Amino acid sequence: MYKAHNAADMIAVCPSCHDSIHHGRLRVSDELLYEWKEIPRRLTPEAAHIYVEPAPKQILKLLTGTIALSTVNDHQIVFELSNNNHLKLRVLDGDILHLSSRLHDQTGKEVLRVVENHVKVKRDSDVSFDAQPGEIMITVPATEKFIPRWVIERMRVQEPNYAEDGRIIALRLRVQKPGVVRVEGCWPTDTSAIVITPERMAFCDVGRPGPISFAGAGEDSVLMFAGTVTRALFGFQQRI
Repeated sequence: MYKAHNAADMIAVCPSCHDSIHHGRLRVSDELLYEWKEIPRRLTPEAAHIYVEPAPKQILKLLTGTIALSTVNDHQIVFELSNNNHLKLRVLDGDILHLSSRLHDQTGKEVLRVVENHVKVKRDSDVSFDAQPGEIMITVPATEKFIPRWVIERMRVQEPNYAEDGRIIALRLRVQKPGVVRVEGCWPTDTSAIVITPERMAFCDVGRPGPISFAGAGEDSVLMFAGTVTRALFGFQQRI
């Protein structure tokens, strides 16, 4: 209200409320502002929202490593290894990108869920959750509770430093620009895993000595598809 920029006299609002306040449709009085500031809140968030600015007349892209995924449909499963581990995207009205994902640990306990860009984390002492405008990152220990040891061994065939600090990125979403979202993460099962790093989208299988990877030249390398990325897509025969 007074163009102040200190935390004592400000509250955080979502993009929709910000627009309503800015255009006078929603009035925030001094009394209401300080009432909201007195509400007890957790010091660390367990939920967040990723806002992706619409991108008219542009292909909406999910940047996975050095290749971008896009779809010819308005609702697409990027991959689905199981009911507990998947990544999906949805295009609304031709220019709005929504992401959904789900990840469980190896005991079957839900670690995180993303529903239409709304991120929810089942926090415990092992899970680290960092959220800021346009980006969220969730990391977990590189232990058998969250990722089979063989997945780390396979990934180190192509990326020797993978999980060298003892943690892995369970999910990282970052809005690069309107209509483009970079994703990193790891979605494992007992016998297979999808791992996305800044360099590649890799498929790991317990029966293969190393991962099979998609890699390109960056955002301009676009994989346009109508189907689902499943084990079958990576079912190349091994050379003897």
